[in-house]
Amino acid sequence: MQHKLYHSLKAIFTNVTTHNGQKMATVREELLKNRTPDEQLFIEYRVLNKVQFPVTKSLSCNFIAGVCEGVAEILVTSATFDHDGLGRSNNLQTVNVVKISEHEFNSKFVDSISEELH
Repeated sequence: MQHKLYHSLKAIFTNVTTHNGQKMATVREELLKNRTPDEQLFIEYRVLNKVQFPVTKSLSCNFIAGVCEGVAEILVTSATFDHDGLGRSNNLQTVNVVKISEHEFNSKFVDSISEELH
């Protein structure tokens, strides 16, 4: 929460139920638990409002990206972004970092996923 005003979030794509069966409503509750009212408000409007769920399909993509000055840096991995995928030392996963233009990132990643979800 230290640098919350310096960054913006365009979208979070996820399934309604996590791969280990946890409902996103439970994830939301855990995320907001033990936060100040101001932090809860910020998380609700600046993070949770960006969550998009697939309507008819199951989503399976493991990447996280940041965009700065027209360049997108994308970390693509076979790991899931949770303790099971990233927290185990005996877990062998692949990771690749790619740099592409912001326009290419939006068209190949964000826009194409958004279209598939609806």
